[in-house]
Amino acid sequence: MSRRTSRLTILAVMFFGFAPCVLAQAWLPPKGQGTLAFSYQNNDVDDHLFSTSVFGGVDAGADAFDLGDIDSQVLTVGGSYGLSKRFAVDGEFAWVTARYTGVNAENPALDDGSFHGAFQDVRIGVRFGAIQKRRVTFTPSVAVVVPSNNYETFGHASVGRSLNELQLGLNAGRLFGAGVARTFLQGNYTYSLVESLGGVSLNRSNAFASFGYFVTRKVTLRSFGSWQETHGGIDWANGINTANDLNIHDRAAAANFYRLGGGASIRVAPDVELYANYAWTIEGENTHDAEGFTLGLAWGFRGALGQRDATSSTTPTAAAMELRTE
Repeated sequence: MSRRTSRLTILAVMFFGFAPCVLAQAWLPPKGQGTLAFSYQNNDVDDHLFSTSVFGGVDAGADAFDLGDIDSQVLTVGGSYGLSKRFAVDGEFAWVTARYTGVNAENPALDDGSFHGAFQDVRIGVRFGAIQKRRVTFTPSVAVVVPSNNYETFGHASVGRSLNELQLGLNAGRLFGAGVARTFLQGNYTYSLVESLGGVSLNRSNAFASFGYFVTRKVTLRSFGSWQETHGGIDWANGINTANDLNIHDRAAAANFYRLGGGASIRVAPDVELYANYAWTIEGENTHDAEGFTLGLAWGFRGALGQRDATSSTTPTAAAMELRTE
């Protein structure tokens, strides 16, 4: 098989993961080939992060407070499939269980010190390879997010926001190195049109960047960072003024953050990759000071739309690059 083609195929599935901005990515799987990824994520939240230290005109002296611990575990199944040379489809769903321990319970039915779990949201996306050159790729994308059921959304231990979304993304990637590529850089910007709550706009922007290094044909190291800005939402410090504001303050939060992380993957069989990542919050407001790790397995397959190409590989690398905490 071609070493260059093998690496391009690895990159085509490397970034499939949890975050909305990660669902869309630059590299496409070859026609008739795809990947299934199975991941486990463990997250921990110690502090709630506010936009200011001033609450109702009174300076509290800090903008981060320990209001109790939130532990969550996430099981995710996702897949990506190449419909043609230019088009690929992606899908993902997750089961989340969360536990709150502390003295500031919001919902006694959930925030009782026990884990409570439910299936969360379903994501389905399409990517178009507008530019697919040897070392440069540019891929617009569109995806929808739909809650899988009517799960509880009020409480520290709620598993999600249960909001419909339409995500529009622009993705670019670049391979570097003379001859066989040894490093790669990928960037993504996604604008999400989010279902509003109580007349509050929740549209948001997300950006994601990752730098990776092929240590060997089987081992890859990477670092990554993400950014989010909500164009609207409720400010936790001074925007919760009614009972309804309190009920929706997590779902409608004006959540902004910066996060960093790193990870590695290793190929253990021709079509099987194991991966691990760790990510943490650098700065944020109206969100949680979250950190967590992800462990997973990705399996590459060839579907009915394509034939096995002797010059390519379906060896996958899946990396859940973001924390599923909002």
